[in-house]
Amino acid sequence: LKQFAILCAWMARHKRSKRQWLPKWSCARHELRDGLTVEIAELLRPAHCHLFPALTGNNLWDASLHLGRWLAQGSVGSVVGRRCIELGAGLGLPGVAVACCGANVVLTDLAANVPALQENCRRNAGSVADAGGSTAAMTLDWDAVEASPEVARKVAEETQ
Repeated sequence: LKQFAILCAWMARHKRSKRQWLPKWSCARHELRDGLTVEIAELLRPAHCHLFPALTGNNLWDASLHLGRWLAQGSVGSVVGRRCIELGAGLGLPGVAVACCGANVVLTDLAANVPALQENCRRNAGSVADAGGSTAAMTLDWDAVEASPEVARKVAEETQ
């Protein structure tokens, strides 16, 4: 009890909330093929956890993992130097997988999901660079594209 009181007093002095002591990310490593493993992070407490459609973007779906493995195993042939865009990327595993095979990938999703995309690009930057690929994460909202073709042009410029 005394140690708890000391900790609470220290926290009050440094004006940190209890929430800041919790980890921000949950991470897992996924083997896509022999010699290629990616690390994918999910936000533990996403601010948008109850907002549709952004709520679906902070989960690693089985289909995403299977697609990432299929792509990394060369099922579509060589992707070295190819430009790719992942629409509604969520956590971005398929896009990161292709970038780890040498492609230049733009991962897109709603603004609420972009921080996780950026984190996963950062976590896998070494593997991507070793393969000669690149990743970039950016916001792409389908409603905005419908309302303004300029948004679509901006994404197109990023993939060039």
